[in-house]
Parts: sequence; C-alpha cells; structure tokens
Amino acid sequence: MQIPLLSIDKNYESLNDAKVTAKVIDSYICARSLNLLGFPKRKEHILELVTHKLQYWERLIAEANELFWLKNEGRGCAVFYPNQNCGYTRVYIYKPTKEHDIRRDQQWNIGTWRSIQSETSLLDILSSIECLDIFYNWKAHQLQINSVPTEFADGRISNTAVDKVMILPTNDRHPVKRVHYATEVNYDQTENIKLQISPTLFRRVQGGSPGASS
Repeated sequence: MQIPLLSIDKNYESLNDAKVTAKVIDSYICARSLNLLGFPKRKEHILELVTHKLQYWERLIAEANELFWLKNEGRGCAVFYPNQNCGYTRVYIYKPTKEHDIRRDQQWNIGTWRSIQSETSLLDILSSIECLDIFYNWKAHQLQINSVPTEFADGRISNTAVDKVMILPTNDRHPVKRVHYATEVNYDQTENIKLQISPTLFRRVQGGSPGASS
C-alpha cells in the first residue's frame, strides 16, 4: 500500500498490554488529531493508520464503527467515524511488520464485515458529504479556539530548545474562558505538551485559582 501510513504502536509501549484497549488506542489518536493536520494524506479528512501488533488489531476490529473487506487487496479495514472530539475518519489496517504485508483469502472471524471491491471504493464511501462537513467544521473550530496555543507552540520551537510541541484539544464545554496549561517532557528530545482545560478543572488540579500558562 503505497501511502503514508501512520504507525501507532510506539504510542502505547509504556502501558501494560491489557490496558491498551481499542478505546485507549483510538482516544490517543483523537487527542493528537489537531497535531496531524500537516501529516501527508490521500484525503485530508481521513487518517490511515497501521498496527503491527495482532492483539491491537483484534481489539480494534472488535470495537470499530464499521469493518470493510477490500476484496481486490485481500485486506480488512477498521473504520472509526468522526465524533465531537475528532473530525477525522480513522482507518486502521494490520501488517505483520513494516517490511511485510499479508493478503488473506477470507475475512477475519471477528465482527461483521462489509465487502467492497477496493481502496478506491472505500475512499469514495468515506468521502460522503456528512464526513466532509464534520471534518471541515471541526477543523475550522479547532484552529479558531487553538490560535493562542498554536502561536505559543510556534514561539517555543523558534526560541527555545523545544523540538516538538503537542497541543491536546478538548471538547468546547467552556467557550467563554479557558486556561492553557503547558509542561515539558525530556527524553531524547525536549517535547512541550500544551492543553486547554476549564477554570473549574484547573482549580481542582492546582487547589487554587487559575493563572497564566506555565
């Protein structure tokens, strides 16, 4: 599959395997979604993701919104449709390794599969007006409410030792006033994580009144 697949497995290496449920896997991708706007894609509103772990794949196909069987490719795709937290349609596939792929003669025995001809058919189905509208409305809204942290992120990368900034958006339950909180993680590189939280949650966490960004 000659497309820019986003590998997901390293995201969960620090977790006990039993805790890496389909909900955890997809929720993390949703949390990162705003940071993936610049990731190369065949369709702007579709994230095409890959796991090399069979146990992750089986959990994903058990919980996906819809399963598609691509007859021409002998491949299954687990699809998670856009929601209030993530405007992307997320499509997960399984490959045993980065270098090797598999072709199956029959569908996996987990879940109910919808058979279609090819990847082209899948992309056409997932490019419905509804999916496109959800994505573009979500994107415009996220760029608007995250304009301040995005400007902060650009400044951090330009003027400090920070190599990477991750902005974690939240659903907009407190549109009038929000608190921006930032922290830094150091390992092989310096990574800055910035998230928006409500004033109420900030007080609960800090035990005090919300102030400026850290």
